[in-house]
Amino acid sequence: MPVSIDGRTNVHDVARVTHSLAVWNGKRDWASDPELSAARLVIAQKDFALTQLLRLDPRFELVYEDQVAVVFIAKTKE
Repeated sequence: MPVSIDGRTNVHDVARVTHSLAVWNGKRDWASDPELSAARLVIAQKDFALTQLLRLDPRFELVYEDQVAVVFIAKTKE
């Protein structure tokens, strides 16, 4: 399964890491991020801003949650 971005900052350029952090922190335009829009699966830490925003996002469905992580899947487009 393709991964959008991971924690290896030595592999990704500064602009990409900065943009990814802005999305995860729920900054302006997070909802229009092309990689997020194309995602079929999002695994996130429970306390990230994006996690809270995805709870309200009609494009995603919460399928798992524990004390550390939350998993969302993209809803199928009808």
